Amino acid sequence: MMKKLLRNTAFSVLMLVCLTGLSACGGSREHTALNADGNPESIRFMVSTIIRPENGQQQLCDKYEENTGIKLIIEQPEHNQYYEKVGITFAAEDPADVIELGSTYYPAYAAEGILWDMTDAWDGSELKAKGIVDEKYIDSLKYDSEYGTDRLYGFPNQRGNGTITYVRKDWMDALGIDTPKSYEDFFDMLTAFKGIGECEAEDANGITFKEKYKNLTIYPLTAAGLINTESPYDIYLREFYQDGRPEIYYDEDQGQYVDGVLEPEMNAALHRIQEAWEAGLIDPQPISNKTSTCRDKFYSGVVGCFNYWAGTWYKTLDKNLKMADETAVLLPLESFDKEKAYYIERPATADAITNYCEYPEKVFENFILYIHDGGEGQLLFTRGVEGVHYEVTERDENGNVLKAKMLPLSFRPLCRA
Repeated sequence: MMKKLLRNTAFSVLMLVCLTGLSACGGSREHTALNADGNPESIRFMVSTIIRPENGQQQLCDKYEENTGIKLIIEQPEHNQYYEKVGITFAAEDPADVIELGSTYYPAYAAEGILWDMTDAWDGSELKAKGIVDEKYIDSLKYDSEYGTDRLYGFPNQRGNGTITYVRKDWMDALGIDTPKSYEDFFDMLTAFKGIGECEAEDANGITFKEKYKNLTIYPLTAAGLINTESPYDIYLREFYQDGRPEIYYDEDQGQYVDGVLEPEMNAALHRIQEAWEAGLIDPQPISNKTSTCRDKFYSGVVGCFNYWAGTWYKTLDKNLKMADETAVLLPLESFDKEKAYYIERPATADAITNYCEYPEKVFENFILYIHDGGEGQLLFTRGVEGVHYEVTERDENGNVLKAKMLPLSFRPLCRA
């Protein structure tokens, strides 16, 4: 399913790349020298989701160089400007050797022929033979184009993950609301949330919600846009979109591409969004909201419902929410449609080697394979630097890490495939 989603995405967003008029030759890139081991002296890596400088990025790069003899140069634009910056580097014919690309941009750039085809390198690698990496994540990034069938132009750096809806359970309890079992229940819950500022019920500290939210603006639900910039495009408003798909996709039953916006399911989805919007249940600033904006609003304690990433984000959201309100209780809401399960795992984010890279085979071996090696490299790029991001609490007789304690500078794993 993820592989089909990539193909559909490439069809609908190919113009994003075509409009830039890119080519895979020429440019004014400086020549990359080889070191005494025959490897590149440096590798440039353009990435959005990696440890930031203030949390020990340089220590990570230093450790990588110590282990491999190769200098790692990380280029990390601001998150909300990332793909704009990626496009600029290609237009200037000076992209990084390796670039992180999400589900919308990866197939589009692959279709343009400016990403290195790593299919044969992967198929012939020892890492593939060892079976360390789950092949389903590799397969999800294989792409059919004029250059071949089932070709691999990027390597998964982590699981795709998906979003779920987080709800203020303490609000539900104060208002006497049960867990929603249908869209109608969900709509009624949001409607009730509008009145939390008038609720006379007390929180765990004996303070009434009316007193707590005096003179504050309540948002029953906030979202980072009415439509997402990457596939799945409906990811932050799943309860409203349901079967509606705001994209061009291939319908196997019809045997043709379909504009999902014109389908009846999308019409129903738009009516649900319109109804909630007119009822004042949705944050009135979804167009300008970034994900960080939504998180800040949620952390401030004035948002009752928020759709965001699953997994370890639950702990992060819960921790930061309780810093503002220790009585807050966070509930991950189950899909109210068990058959359709409105949780969608997006395709994995890819680390792609560009065709501007002088030594793609060497970069593939010393970077892509290294960070998924099931040992030293993967430990470095999932847990960071020992003594900086974690400390070992237990090793086996061979010195392998069995248990570790994460330190304050610990960071979100880069590779989890």
